[in-house]
Amino acid sequence: MKPLSFVLATMALVSAAPAWAAPPASTELDVPYVPGGGHKQQLDLYLPDNPGFATVLLVHGGSLDSGDRKEAPFPALCQTFRSAGFACAAASYRLFPDHPWPAAIQDVAAAFAWLKRNIAARGGNPARIFLLGHSSGARLVSLLAADQNHLRAHGLSAQDIAGCVSMGSILHIEHKLAEAKDRLPEEIARGFEASREGKLYGSFRAYHDSWAFYHVGRHLPPMLLLVAEEEIEHPPILAHSQDFTRAAERAGASVRVEVLQGRTHMSAIEKMTDPSDPTFLLVVSFLRGQ
Repeated sequence: MKPLSFVLATMALVSAAPAWAAPPASTELDVPYVPGGGHKQQLDLYLPDNPGFATVLLVHGGSLDSGDRKEAPFPALCQTFRSAGFACAAASYRLFPDHPWPAAIQDVAAAFAWLKRNIAARGGNPARIFLLGHSSGARLVSLLAADQNHLRAHGLSAQDIAGCVSMGSILHIEHKLAEAKDRLPEEIARGFEASREGKLYGSFRAYHDSWAFYHVGRHLPPMLLLVAEEEIEHPPILAHSQDFTRAAERAGASVRVEVLQGRTHMSAIEKMTDPSDPTFLLVVSFLRGQ
């Protein structure tokens, strides 16, 4: 029989131990999110040391023909999210012109689905996976949130997205052109087919449908649209964001727009690597509020 003092000491240690063991903070680099995926179909995953964490899927910009998860400021931004208690997955995706549409959005959908399937095994909450995209990455995450066809391929829907942050992207094409999508004048149709977009998208209808505005509905997850002060008019990102917000309100969805004073297209995201940056704090507040 153990001495009473040993039993009491053991009981004290057990009662003082937490009910869970916090996972160590870690980084997993070059994780394929599709079987056998090469560099452009991989993500870098930054995991915090708190259990039940939310996750941010970070999608870079670059006009869909350049950019990468390894480029600044994305590794540092992921580390800043981790320091705030979030996991961050920076994803690459296949680019134009080698990979025509819809390769890029298919990859972002696959990266999200991978996180949905695998984050719980790493201590995260699969019900709290957020999207954050900058520039053309914002176009992609907005489309993933709006057009459910891309998630349906993985047995998922917009309801599986906890929230979406779109930074610095136009969200639709010129309205008169959009209205004529099924009856384009012959001259315009021929011009589109010969254009760069025609070669990359295959048809005007596919190009039209690649913009989030044309899929707005009640199904949208909560969305935060961020517009740098420099982007208010050139390009007209504020007007596009307001168009999107009005359409979302009519559909009964929750979308809001914030203008980032004193920020340019690039400084808006570059300065977010500072955990005291107002834009970073705004995004964190949005994530925690969902």
